[in-house]
Parts: sequence; C-alpha cells; structure tokens
Amino acid sequence: MVQIEENIPKSIRIIGLIIVILSGLTIVFNLMGALVYSYFKLDQIKFDQLGDSGEIVLIRFIFEQYVNLCIGMAIISAFYFVGGLFIRQYKIWANRLLSILSILVIILVCASVIGMSTLKFEQMDMNLFRLTNVLFVFFGVAPMIILIWYLNKADIKRCFK
Repeated sequence: MVQIEENIPKSIRIIGLIIVILSGLTIVFNLMGALVYSYFKLDQIKFDQLGDSGEIVLIRFIFEQYVNLCIGMAIISAFYFVGGLFIRQYKIWANRLLSILSILVIILVCASVIGMSTLKFEQMDMNLFRLTNVLFVFFGVAPMIILIWYLNKADIKRCFK
C-alpha cells in the first residue's frame, strides 16, 4: 500500500485541498451575502423611476434574483467541496463530479457574459464593463479548463479508484 501511494502525484491532494478551501469560502461568502441582502431588505429597492433601459433591466433582474443566485452558487460550491474532499482520497466519482461541475460552470459563465454583452448600454464608459466581462471569462473559465484537462490526463486518471 505504501509503495502504491509513493507513485501517486501529490498534486492531486494539493488540488483537492485548494478546491475545498475555495469552495468553502464561496459557500460562506454567498450565504453571508444572501443574509445581508435579506436583513437590509435590499429587495425593496424601487427601480420604476429609472426607466427601462438595458442596464436597468439587468440591474433589476440581479437585485430581484440575488438571493437565488447566492443560494445557487452555494449549492454548486457545496458539490465542489464534496468533490474536493473525495478527490484527495482518489475517488473516480469525485474526478467525474468535478469535471462535470466545471463544464457546467463554464457554460453558466459564458452564458451570463454573452447575455450581459448583448445589452445595449447608452453610456460611453460601458466599454470598461465589456472589458471586465472578457476578464471575467478568462479568469472564470481558464481555471475550469485547466482542472478538466488535469483531472482527465491519462497518467492522473489512473491514480483514481
């Protein structure tokens, strides 16, 4: 048993630990955000007098669905947390869970960015907003692609049981 453990790369356990830490923080921050939002009754903000331009519709939607978005992110993060715990034990189902979740997150990030970039903003300084969307895709999707690639490499996948 000890000899088998020596041949398994430690990077799998390190990646599992990173996933556990980041997903745990994401769970805490999203649940705190939902609680603060509900406590201060931010859902009662009135947007009617601001009009119906594209950015107002988006902001209104985000504020109306904020608690649902936070809870959804906490649920996805909880699955990542479980996957991170069990990938440290070299469970093949945890590998598959993290790969599937990563594909789901890639789809969600790209869909939300595409949805926001199709809005017609009237202010000129909204080009900075579009640039942040591109950066969001890069920093949100790139780690997921790297994770999927790494977990499904042949020499890494053989370590799972």
